[in-house]
Amino acid sequence: MKNKRLIILSVLAIFFASFLFALSLLEKDINLKLDIEKKEEKKEEVIKKDFKIELEKSKCNTKWKTIYEYGDGKKIKSKCGEVYYIDENSNKITLKEALDKEYIIIKDITDNMEVIWGTFDGGSTLYGYDKETSTISENSFNLEICRAISGNKNIFFISTKDKEYYCN
Repeated sequence: MKNKRLIILSVLAIFFASFLFALSLLEKDINLKLDIEKKEEKKEEVIKKDFKIELEKSKCNTKWKTIYEYGDGKKIKSKCGEVYYIDENSNKITLKEALDKEYIIIKDITDNMEVIWGTFDGGSTLYGYDKETSTISENSFNLEICRAISGNKNIFFISTKDKEYYCN
């Protein structure tokens, strides 16, 4: 009799544990779906920004200039001199100020560029902008975004003729 009770209690305990486990998985799945829906809603809320990018030195052949530094130490450097952000009302400010005021993020720029190549170092990517085919700048330039697994996470404004790899 004791063995039957023990077996029944063990089966019930396993059943309730399995039920609670399944319930927790279901809750995680529901939360994941809600998170995905929220992200999709945010994407729909994003309004395409009208802006221009202007380079101080259109040939991008000057010495390196750090134009922005993130809190984590990641830097945006330029061989094109200062980089300017021009809003839809033709107000011109430095890219640093536009990033600080959250008028723009780097992705807003790369969304208007073409991927030239990517590496397997963690996801570094070289983007190209051709003034003949796009609308955000009067200058052609490349933007190298480094995402090396160990090492460089900087961003570089460079010439379209520049053949060096700066993410190493």
